[in-house]
Amino acid sequence: TIIKVETVEPDEVPSSSIANRPTSPSVKESPPLQPLPASSGST
Repeated sequence: TIIKVETVEPDEVPSSSIANRPTSPSVKESPPLQPLPASSGST
C-alpha cells in the first residue's frame, strides 16, 4: 500500500507545480487549470 501512496503523491505534486507555474505552456493551453478555485465557487 505504501508503494501505491508514493506513486500517487509524486503524480499530484507535478500537477500542482504546473498550475503554479504560469510560464508552463501547458497552463496556457489549459485555461481551465488556472481558474480552478473559481470553478469551485461557481458550483
